[in-house]
Amino acid sequence: MSRFSRWIRSKQGMATLAGIVVLALVVAFVGQQLNWWGGPGTAGLTTGDYPDPKGGYTCLPGLAEENAPANCDVVDGRFLTLQNSGMATFSGEKIVAWIGVPGTKPSFELGIFDGDFGKDDNGSPNWSAGHWDGYQGETLYTLYADPLKDGDDKDQDGVLDGQDPQIMQWPSSQMPNNQWFDVTIDNVESARAPSQVFYYRLEASMPTIGNVGYNNFKFRSTGYLSTGYNYIGKGDYQWSNSSVGIMGALATWNDFNLLYPNYKSASDLGSSPYSGEWVFYLFVPNDKTTLELWDGDFDRGTSPTIKQDLDDLNTDGKPEWAKNNSYVVEERAGLKGAPPDDYGNASFRRSPAAQYELIDPDGQPVYINEEPSGTEEWERFVMSTDPNANPDLQVDRIKPGLYTLTIQGLDLSNAVWLRTNLCIGDPEDGCGPCVWPGCDNTACPRTIGYWKNNVKKVLIDKKTNGVQETPETLDAALTAVAQASPLFRTGINIPAPAAIDNPVRLTDQEAYQILMRGASKADYPGDKNTMLARALQQNLAAWLNLASGKISDNTVVTLNVAGGAFEGTIWEALTEAQTIILNNDTANMERAKDIGDQINNGLLGEDASVGSCDAGTGDSKDFEQTMPKDKQPPKHKDMPKAPKPDVPDEVTPGPEPVCTANNTYGVENPTNNPFYGIKFEFQSGTEVRDGGYDIFEVTLPAGVVQAMTSVQLEAKSATNSSIVTLEADFTSPVGGGEPIQSESGLHGFSFLGAVDNGDGTYTLSFMIVVYDNHGLSHATIGLPDGAVPTESGSYTSESCTAP
Repeated sequence: MSRFSRWIRSKQGMATLAGIVVLALVVAFVGQQLNWWGGPGTAGLTTGDYPDPKGGYTCLPGLAEENAPANCDVVDGRFLTLQNSGMATFSGEKIVAWIGVPGTKPSFELGIFDGDFGKDDNGSPNWSAGHWDGYQGETLYTLYADPLKDGDDKDQDGVLDGQDPQIMQWPSSQMPNNQWFDVTIDNVESARAPSQVFYYRLEASMPTIGNVGYNNFKFRSTGYLSTGYNYIGKGDYQWSNSSVGIMGALATWNDFNLLYPNYKSASDLGSSPYSGEWVFYLFVPNDKTTLELWDGDFDRGTSPTIKQDLDDLNTDGKPEWAKNNSYVVEERAGLKGAPPDDYGNASFRRSPAAQYELIDPDGQPVYINEEPSGTEEWERFVMSTDPNANPDLQVDRIKPGLYTLTIQGLDLSNAVWLRTNLCIGDPEDGCGPCVWPGCDNTACPRTIGYWKNNVKKVLIDKKTNGVQETPETLDAALTAVAQASPLFRTGINIPAPAAIDNPVRLTDQEAYQILMRGASKADYPGDKNTMLARALQQNLAAWLNLASGKISDNTVVTLNVAGGAFEGTIWEALTEAQTIILNNDTANMERAKDIGDQINNGLLGEDASVGSCDAGTGDSKDFEQTMPKDKQPPKHKDMPKAPKPDVPDEVTPGPEPVCTANNTYGVENPTNNPFYGIKFEFQSGTEVRDGGYDIFEVTLPAGVVQAMTSVQLEAKSATNSSIVTLEADFTSPVGGGEPIQSESGLHGFSFLGAVDNGDGTYTLSFMIVVYDNHGLSHATIGLPDGAVPTESGSYTSESCTAP
């Protein structure tokens, strides 16, 4: 300790420390004047602002042909379709679409074209005198608030995530023939997503039984329409339990007159707005291993002149979602469709034979599927970087962006179906605004110490100084977490958590107890030193990082966690950890803890395409996305220069660093974050800051200590972290090695000495000084691989003197 104190009070030490303090003050002052840093908690209160669709509307089915205007053309013959049991196709399917509306909009417009089912222009049930529908019946259109864009009121694992409120419902009997049914809908708070945009789910369904028939219609909205996969954010996707059914409609003579306006004779039909080509845009949010597309009932190869549909090599039987659908047949070599592809009647036929092409975001064709599905079957197309996925096409990379899916040669009256693990959206804006606020690929996760500090000070102590969040941002984040996670909701049984149906956020006290693991043993329900308690603590902090926009749900990460490395998106990682906790999977509870811990500490893997919270590191483009260039801090070389401090030749020794012993720390033994060692996490006592220090002890086998020549040490206060390597004789009772101050000047480290316990172990003492004005959140002492100290549970510092 004396060496460290002398160094700090020396001319060099004082000059270094004074320079750092003055520079920090200058940079902080200038940065505040230029608004480099923003205000407290601004990420948690985004307005959900987003530009209007470029064409005024987004539409489904969308564009008629590539590069055509997005005008929701009503005479192009392209429709979404629902079919009943009298048709030789997939009955019982529903159409699901999502509508994203900027959070600043008070309302939005929704239009359904030809939403009737078999009426004529007078509104009477008379399909043959109407347009686009085969026979008459009933279709129901229902609009739900769906703020997480995650489908119905159950997650895919069956856990309730809260009922999606029904907003409106319209039967097809209310809708006109061959016209738009337009409604203006006021936005409701129950539809507001964590990103503050509004999200709704529109479902169209019809009975499977009844007369032979089908209903064709279109959607348009001043919001952003998307379909396909169940879209959660620009990240994770789940099956929406629906397929995209499409059909080139030619049902009545009225349709014929619109589709063949220049008709002269059966041998001279003239031009038609329906070419048999369809264009869809598939949004890939990040580098993927596998892109999967299912095509259904394409009737491929049923003409005498076209090769018959073959048995697809990577499709077996029925897909999982179609197991109980009696209108779907097992995949096999196709039989004749009704009508067959390349139908003999020229009025229906569109050449070539039905096929589709996939084009990458750079406009380069990557695959043509000339043998899609036969009649009433599903076939799977797979593009993958993994040869073990049995892909149709193996590639080196599936990069992010909008992929174009172009269908060619689709005959009129041939209803076909698509399902994909991607969102189908708009050619200009992809799938529109994000569900989660961090979808611009930001990655500035905050540590457990940050969230403990802010929840305690802001929500419990009601303080406004020394905080980075506000009551409003914390409330918004906790509310968003409750929307998504059935685990972190009010009423949580902390010692034995179970899924909770009602998505009401944790109370302030519940959040405080989980994050702090109690200021004392009496303040925590159950044992605060269990792996479950630590898993809850780290994962709530990780959810708060996501809900406040500090990390993106779509960031692909590699986490070095217990049980084997995790690879996937942050959303998938949080979901896995949540499942472990809810299942009380004690064998994997450390894995759940590690997932949250590594996310919170930014250890996302070298392939994670993210930036950094610390200026001067990471990928600068991520800062440009979230902060205007003219508001960004200057580069290091352009930073305002601090004046050189006047340091006298003879320095009068200043006061000793302040001892802050008798603090309680939680012990993580061992840890792999940020390196293999033992971690002490501050829980209660006097904050170690502003020149304060504390002493940390570890007890190791004598053989381990005698072989040690250096030790890595880490100290972290708020988001400021320092890592140093200290060399010494670690068996020395009086310490040794040179004390080290971190490059930032915010932390100091020294080895105080060792005590031979006489039982084959040594107890080593290390001092950590914190010059930062933020309190020490944790300290980590590195260990040789495989070495495990005897300390566990909690640690209370008891002495401020060297051994």
